Amino acid sequence: VQGSPEWFILRRFRLTSTVGHAVLPRVNHSMLSPAEYDLIHNCIELADTTPQPEALQHDHATYRDMDVSFLASSAYPRLLLLEICKQWGLPSTGSKRDLAERIKKGPKTPETKSLMDVMLSKFFMRPLKKGSFALGSANESLVRRAVKECFAALGYSIEKDIAEVGLICQNIKRYIATSLDGLIRVKAADATVSDVAVEIKTATNSETVLLMKERVENGEVRRFSAVRFNSEEFRRAVPDKSHRTQLLHHATTLKLSKVLYMAATDCQLVYAVLIEFPEQYCKTYESILDKAYTEHLSWAYVDNPKLPDNLNGKIFSSTPYPVTLETIALHLSLWKKLSQWIDLAKLPLPVARLIVPYAVVLWNRVKGPIDVMSHYLADIHFNVASSRPRQVHIIRSNQTAALNGFLAEKFVSSRDIFKLAKHYNIPKSFWGQAGEISRRPVAVVRPPPKTAFQMTQVEAEAYCAHRLAGKNRNVLKKFETDAKLAWIRSNRNFDHT
Repeated sequence: VQGSPEWFILRRFRLTSTVGHAVLPRVNHSMLSPAEYDLIHNCIELADTTPQPEALQHDHATYRDMDVSFLASSAYPRLLLLEICKQWGLPSTGSKRDLAERIKKGPKTPETKSLMDVMLSKFFMRPLKKGSFALGSANESLVRRAVKECFAALGYSIEKDIAEVGLICQNIKRYIATSLDGLIRVKAADATVSDVAVEIKTATNSETVLLMKERVENGEVRRFSAVRFNSEEFRRAVPDKSHRTQLLHHATTLKLSKVLYMAATDCQLVYAVLIEFPEQYCKTYESILDKAYTEHLSWAYVDNPKLPDNLNGKIFSSTPYPVTLETIALHLSLWKKLSQWIDLAKLPLPVARLIVPYAVVLWNRVKGPIDVMSHYLADIHFNVASSRPRQVHIIRSNQTAALNGFLAEKFVSSRDIFKLAKHYNIPKSFWGQAGEISRRPVAVVRPPPKTAFQMTQVEAEAYCAHRLAGKNRNVLKKFETDAKLAWIRSNRNFDHT
């Protein structure tokens, strides 16, 4: 299911449409083959961003050898210093002396992103939780109702109604994957049956909505039309370059010749375009993905993968959403495990609320929710008369430390922590056919009968409550004089909380 925890994990280390658009060559277009140049430069219209030699290059050594006071003097105007700072990638704010001090230190060496860094930055993008993203997801179910009207206007009949799908990978090239908004089977007038991928785009920005409607009103795009991928009509209907790559990615991943692109607002369908993809463009695009996989991603698909030495997580990590090498390693092992489950079951993963290491699940079960600690400590009384606030605080800290030690010992006893840290589980999942929520009635779970030790625990609690009832200024003396109380106190098998 798109947007679920398992979807976010499994789309990592795969060439999805987002990654595919990022790995398309943007420099040295003159070195591309004719087929690649036609696809990238003419169809998708990605510009060649190869740095061009500047007409005016300020000599680094000349200005770095000058004195800061001389650079900040009237001999050099502020506009010249600003131009040098911008050209060298330095901040261009502050006084003339601030600018001169930055120039004295020399140009900033930019961090170069390798293609692997670009791919990892897409794998570990911060999940979108904005209102526009939620609105687009909610609007897809409404837009799907117009699919039949669209195909009827184009002369097609529905053979199999639209089906919602999640993440789909190729059978052989598992590294090529995509997420569709729907998949439908249609029949043309000549009785030809074909599967069509559906991609829905909801415009939420007022300016984008206005431009979308103007394209229909001006006659640039018809409400329902069929176009070819390499045509001018296609480029007018799909102006966003990343959307063009996404549609091509859908067709390439699923080996389809047609994709339906639906442009909508939050309340209506503006236009829909049935795009036909010639086979040669899909093959060219797939060869680009194969090259990116071979050179930068094949290390993740071996039996015991190891992170490459040239990874630089600092380039795409940020303070509100940090990504470290440990983060990448953890998600790689989790991605491997979930992929093995899918390959073994030959079924999609069930819907999960949360996916965490199994050791974390066990610890949460032992320790309980976050407020259970306070609940336990509230029942542990030290009857010390006239305690000062500082003494109460120290006693409370000792109680917390003792309880944490007890829970930790209970957790690690008879368990291999290393194995637990490598094992993962899906808590609170709904298992059903093909990953769907099971509709079988839920059986009533009756509590098991109490064991002999549980009965002993209850008896011990009752005895302690009876012997320690009333005012207990001399609690320790009662434990010293009463042999049974002393035995209960020293028995580590009891739950003393």
